[in-house]
Amino acid sequence: VSGTEIPKITFGAEWGYMPSLFSGHHYNFFDPDGFRMDDKDTSFGYFTNGEVTLHAGYNFNECWNLSFHTGYSGAGGFAPVVPMSLRITRYWGDNHISDRWLTFAECGSGISIKKRPQEIFSGKVGGGYRISLSRFTKLDFIAAFRMLYTHPDISYYGYEITQELINRNDGY
Repeated sequence: VSGTEIPKITFGAEWGYMPSLFSGHHYNFFDPDGFRMDDKDTSFGYFTNGEVTLHAGYNFNECWNLSFHTGYSGAGGFAPVVPMSLRITRYWGDNHISDRWLTFAECGSGISIKKRPQEIFSGKVGGGYRISLSRFTKLDFIAAFRMLYTHPDISYYGYEITQELINRNDGY
């Protein structure tokens, strides 16, 4: 391998802070007395979340990388999640040893961590700046918009609604 050849396999870790600024839900269920309830709500607000992920990827060339990400993440006011996603990243500039801008899109699935785990859908789009510390070591500063779709647990006046009584429990 020459000194300027780009490494093909990549790996790393990410830590992030994600404020949830907009959230919503649509619940349709039968309450403990047998009445059908339909609850929809969307709101702007501020809820603090964190995320830690590990990733492994492949550099197709100096500008394109495809990577698999998984870890642990907060999901607004809902249950925490284990996301699993693919990210395609475009690096701007032809020299992988120099600092450069990047953009990315990511989408995938995973599970929400609760009494009865359920699937999630997640997606991100963002960009940032990569600082090249060496040929093999990089430090990325990124910002992204994230969307997450999950099935939260429903509590109605202190009663936990069982799965048999739920027609719809969508959270985003």
